[in-house]
Amino acid sequence: MAINRSGAPELKRPAAVIFDMDGLMLDTEKIYHVAWQEAAQELGYTIPHELFFSLVGIRTEDCEEQIVAHMGREFPLVTFQDAWMEKWEQIAARDGLTLKPGLLALLDHIDALGIPKAVATSSTAPEAVRSLGMSALAPRFPVVVTGDQVIHGK
Repeated sequence: MAINRSGAPELKRPAAVIFDMDGLMLDTEKIYHVAWQEAAQELGYTIPHELFFSLVGIRTEDCEEQIVAHMGREFPLVTFQDAWMEKWEQIAARDGLTLKPGLLALLDHIDALGIPKAVATSSTAPEAVRSLGMSALAPRFPVVVTGDQVIHGK
């Protein structure tokens, strides 16, 4: 890093900017948490908070493995997934998706500089399309790479 005459660091212009979606751009983790808890309760289970938070940001397949490892093989994983996804959509449709403060200003600044940008998320492609569409961010990101498109996720 170079230092300018005033002693401040001169930052290099990035070649591109890659954004994470859930938790960084969109405040969706709260919605996921409520949806998971409600779905589990309807099935007679409780998802421990520690388990939920340990799964934030990892790919769906990895989440599934850890849920079964923690909850046991008798846990109705497919039924749970269907239930929490339905609840997530109900909550998001009712309350909307909240953008993180400063996101739009940052995107405007990056666009003004002509720097390419993309989304990289551990969410599946359908989940990413849904969230970016509901938040009106889809047109701002020409490239979206999802957890189900990569072999090794976060």
